[in-house]
Amino acid sequence: MCYRWRSICALGTGGLTLLYWRLRIAGTPLGFAAADNPTARDLSIFTRFYTFTYLPVFNFFLLLYPFQLSFDWSMDAIPKITSIFDARNLSSLIFYAVVSKVTWRVLTNEIKRQQEKKEKYYKKQSKKQKWNNNCKHVSRRQYCERKNMMPQKEYSSSKRVCPCNGCKHSLTEDHTNACRTVNNNNVMHNSSCVCPIVHGKTKTPSQHKYQYRSPQIAVLLFTTFMVLPFVPASNILFYVGFVVAERVLYIPSVGFCLLLGLGAGALTRTWRRNELRSRIFMFTLLVTLCAMCGATLRRNLDWRDEESLFRSALHINPPKAYGNLGSVLSTQGRVVEAEAAFERALKYRPNMADVHYNLGILHQNQRRYGEAIKSFERAIYFRPSMALAYVNLGTSLMADGRLAEATSALRAGSRAEGARVRDRREHDAARVSALVQLAALHSRRGHWHKALSSYKEALQILPVTNTPIVGWTRHNVLTMAGDIYVQLQQWGLAEHSVLSALALAPGHAATYLSLAQIVARNTTRNMEAEMWFKKAITLAPNDPSVRDQFGMFLRSQRRLRESAEQLVTAARLSPTDSARAASAARALRDARKCRSAERWYARAVELNPNDAEHHSNLGAILHLNGKYVAAATSYRRALQLQPNDEVTITNLKRVRTLMSNQRKK
Repeated sequence: MCYRWRSICALGTGGLTLLYWRLRIAGTPLGFAAADNPTARDLSIFTRFYTFTYLPVFNFFLLLYPFQLSFDWSMDAIPKITSIFDARNLSSLIFYAVVSKVTWRVLTNEIKRQQEKKEKYYKKQSKKQKWNNNCKHVSRRQYCERKNMMPQKEYSSSKRVCPCNGCKHSLTEDHTNACRTVNNNNVMHNSSCVCPIVHGKTKTPSQHKYQYRSPQIAVLLFTTFMVLPFVPASNILFYVGFVVAERVLYIPSVGFCLLLGLGAGALTRTWRRNELRSRIFMFTLLVTLCAMCGATLRRNLDWRDEESLFRSALHINPPKAYGNLGSVLSTQGRVVEAEAAFERALKYRPNMADVHYNLGILHQNQRRYGEAIKSFERAIYFRPSMALAYVNLGTSLMADGRLAEATSALRAGSRAEGARVRDRREHDAARVSALVQLAALHSRRGHWHKALSSYKEALQILPVTNTPIVGWTRHNVLTMAGDIYVQLQQWGLAEHSVLSALALAPGHAATYLSLAQIVARNTTRNMEAEMWFKKAITLAPNDPSVRDQFGMFLRSQRRLRESAEQLVTAARLSPTDSARAASAARALRDARKCRSAERWYARAVELNPNDAEHHSNLGAILHLNGKYVAAATSYRRALQLQPNDEVTITNLKRVRTLMSNQRKK
């Protein structure tokens, strides 16, 4: 008993220590929405008591009859019990009464068993003590006999009670004839006992001495194995963010199966194999197991994909299932079905902010901005802390031309309270998105100082490191703030902002490009600017925009051949861009490489045959190269696309004059 209590204390101390450190590492539990566990937010203590008392009963019946399963049991999938007269209270009462009765009976039977075992043990010990006393008495008498101090009569009476040292049998009655003959019918304490010793019989009691078989202990152990893992999810110690979750029944199901096996074994222990009821029982058990296996295979089909899973729960939790189904259908491009699913979900539960938001995104993608705005406003009404809804509301309002309202919506989104949001990082990312879009809106309207203020506010939300918050980093915002400083012609602050961005992301080519453009505005720092351009090209050699900017910088330095090389490389890196082909041709013309310029102008016309400027430029280079007929054809085509262009008309007259002069010669 001492060792048992010591083990219990050690295990209890270890368990409490692990629980303490687990809670300390995890910190305070995150909040959950009222829809996840409506009973936990109910004001009535009786409603909470009735419902939370019933939930373990519901979970037990899920183990007993697992044919009504759902991926989610939140919201009103299990209605709250608000009255004592609810019929479900009766099932709770019966359940707890049966469990209490069985547990009490098992405990009392085990206590009685322990008491009986102790009584038997003490009786056995008392008998052993008597045997030992008698043996000591016989030993003294034998010593007296050897000294001729004890009569034979007294010795004879003592040998009936002391066992033999060899075979442990009685000294007179249980010995074999052969043994008594060898020893001349004398006592065998100091003689040779030749009785056969059956080792199996003598060792069997010692083998089973410490084996303890008790069905009562097994019942208690299996019940504990079923109950204890479920306690953290029972809302008894603390409220959890779900009503019922089938995943928390994985470990309790082990104890449940062990209890079923123990019960089946106890039920059939006294039955004979040829009895009819044994055969019926085994057949029924086999049918039940096959039915459960079939149900498992059927449930596996529900988990095949998200659509099947959500459809399987439409009859259990319609609002949640329809809302999730709508999101899946929307990602698959099945817009009409997704919209119908969202509307069905809102009919069951109109206050679902997530569904309103997803429906607004669906309308926004279809450019139905009026309906999208209404959906986003409903989402904000039901959940004012949803910063992402403000962001998309502002986007829809801007697309609808309502810039003042968009500004107000984005400003409200940047100030949305996030004390009880589930994902703080996502909330902060939405606030940063609102501020970035607000800055872009101010930039469109020419309010540079307001845009700069929005970027500064976004920098206060972002972490000091360059850790991304769902797409946004401090590097991005610093770079955009640098562009605003450029617009304000505050070159020193612009350079400082871009250098700060480079310190966070030194491998970003576009940032080096921005820094080079800022430095290039100071003509005394052209060498430094060229160094930053080349650094950007080293980091992004296949980026045509970097080549474009470097080529323009070289053009401004009157380094026309080098400029042409960069612009031609940019055009080759984007072979379907007619504008870059035209820029390369223009640079080659300025560098007096007219033949190459002709090829690139022809390439621009080929890529965009409906651009009048490309035809006019091609005509000009053909004119310059002496190909007057082809030049006139290009000029005429340019005039067909743009009839009143005076430059083209003048060039066409000149080429016709040159053609007529050639004919005269």
